[in-house]
Amino acid sequence: RAAGIATAGERISDGWWNRGAEIALGSLQVATELGDHAAIATWTTALWADQRLIERRIAALEDALGTFDRRAGSDPAANLDAGRFQARAWSAMAAGHFDQARALAAQAAPRVGGSRRAQESQAALVAALAGR
Repeated sequence: RAAGIATAGERISDGWWNRGAEIALGSLQVATELGDHAAIATWTTALWADQRLIERRIAALEDALGTFDRRAGSDPAANLDAGRFQARAWSAMAAGHFDQARALAAQAAPRVGGSRRAQESQAALVAALAGR
């Protein structure tokens, strides 16, 4: 409990979820060592709920974005990673900032991975930037 209280109000960062899991796992370990069955029930329930939430979130993302399949050219993570730079490049180009658009397109290029969708978007972006 003390660890949870100590981290209450902390800024949520990339490591936030991991720290929460570490606190829960550590608390479960302490409860187990003490033989505190009520606390064990609390922490196992919390960790189970977190696991179910993660599974549902992954399922929702796979439903929306597809699943990884190299042979089919499906790589949702690469598509999202490249897409965040490609979208910024298109916006920069629309604003007439062609050097910035080229720099963003260059950042997107190594991120397309095995995603056919990202590769096609990258090709369209590079073609649009050609001669500008």
